[in-house]
Amino acid sequence: MRLLNIAFSNLRVRKIKIFFLLLGIILGVAIIVSLTGITLAMQEQLESKFEDIGMRVLVTPKSNSLFLSYHGISVHSGNYARKTIPEKIAHNIKQFGGQNVTAISPKLVQNAEIKSKKMLIAGISREELNLKPYWRINGKFPNRKQILLGASTAQRLKLSVEDKVPIKGEIFTVSGILNETGTVEDELVFINLAEAQRVFNRNKQVTFIELSVNDKEAISALRSKFTSVAITEVKGENEERQEIVNRFAKFAVLISICVLLIGFLIISTTMMSSVKERTREIGIFRALGFKRKHIVKIILFEAVVVSTVGGVVGYIGGILLVKLISPYITQFEVQLHWSPELGLATVIMSILVGLLASAYPAYQAARLDPIEAIRFI
Repeated sequence: MRLLNIAFSNLRVRKIKIFFLLLGIILGVAIIVSLTGITLAMQEQLESKFEDIGMRVLVTPKSNSLFLSYHGISVHSGNYARKTIPEKIAHNIKQFGGQNVTAISPKLVQNAEIKSKKMLIAGISREELNLKPYWRINGKFPNRKQILLGASTAQRLKLSVEDKVPIKGEIFTVSGILNETGTVEDELVFINLAEAQRVFNRNKQVTFIELSVNDKEAISALRSKFTSVAITEVKGENEERQEIVNRFAKFAVLISICVLLIGFLIISTTMMSSVKERTREIGIFRALGFKRKHIVKIILFEAVVVSTVGGVVGYIGGILLVKLISPYITQFEVQLHWSPELGLATVIMSILVGLLASAYPAYQAARLDPIEAIRFI
């Protein structure tokens, strides 16, 4: 306990030097915690979205004339003679896939003019809401004689909920406006599938079928069973984001290693400088009978105290930093939690770095000859 009191007294005497050392540790720890926190939060949120959405698959006619790119796959062209597929295929796929097919939504895409502007009309069923849990609608899903507008389409046409517009000679009411998704969906006009088939005279026909599966093997089984259509796995937005998160995680590890090395050098240099400044003090301790191990313990005690405080404050600062900078780094809202495990790991890491960085200065201090104290007495 006496040695610990001496260590605390030494820290109080050298307030300015210890303050800057502590500040360096806090900044280093905060950077590492913020990078780790952002990476973990993004991975957690993406895993949650993968569970909700599953693997996306498109079923399209076997034709090279389609043009509309839906998640990177062509599904529609301006040619009215294009091929369609029977809507009943969706029912057959659902039956064959069983529990492996978690959601399935047939779609009919057609050209039409709205307010003198050429638009793409997508006929969809209510199953679309199960396939797209991320959809947020201002209003309600379209029923008979109603349409749902994508965010960009609503702005382009200057339409609001309850507005009425003519399509193919019939009057439709805007039932809702889809919140921005950042995909081709923002550019579309959605209509009830049965209404679209009636208006465009495509009885029981669809342009393509979109489905979600929870097993890659199910995709191969579907391809073997339904050879009359093209079945393509979609590399969705979440998979692309996962690649970005993985790259960011590697970058975060590299930066963290650099920060640890810099912190190690800062602590080691500061403690070495402190030992040289305390030659008189250490020499007197040795002359009074303190053993070398006592001197080592004093130096290491000081390192543990500073590293512990720096680790705790740095962890808190890192979490607050994540909340501050995450909107500028990520493309979606990061839900962050206070993690006791991360906090404990951070403090332990800080203490270990402090001890390792102080080991050589402590060894040098213990080697001082007690005779050196004679010059100062």
